[in-house]
Amino acid sequence: MTSESARERAVEEWLVSRVAAALGVPAAQIDAHEVLTRYGLGSIEAMAVVGDLEEWLGLSIDPALLWDHPTIAAVAAQVVRDEAVAVAAAAPEARA
Repeated sequence: MTSESARERAVEEWLVSRVAAALGVPAAQIDAHEVLTRYGLGSIEAMAVVGDLEEWLGLSIDPALLWDHPTIAAVAAQVVRDEAVAVAAAAPEARA
């Protein structure tokens, strides 16, 4: 397992837990590959999840993330890509 795929898995697990908490259901009922609207996730809950994700990762995240990437797996993959870009941009070589 690559570090990127391990990071995606960690983000997926965090998102499953957070979405389950927002919806008041056990995490075992949330499938990372299922469209989030299937669970009844509304815009208020989605914005709260995105805000918590920003805080957890220390990144600025587009509020439309959960609508543009409608599954937890897709969100995790995008977040890890965005995180890698942010880290690369902050690297000393990128500023030289």
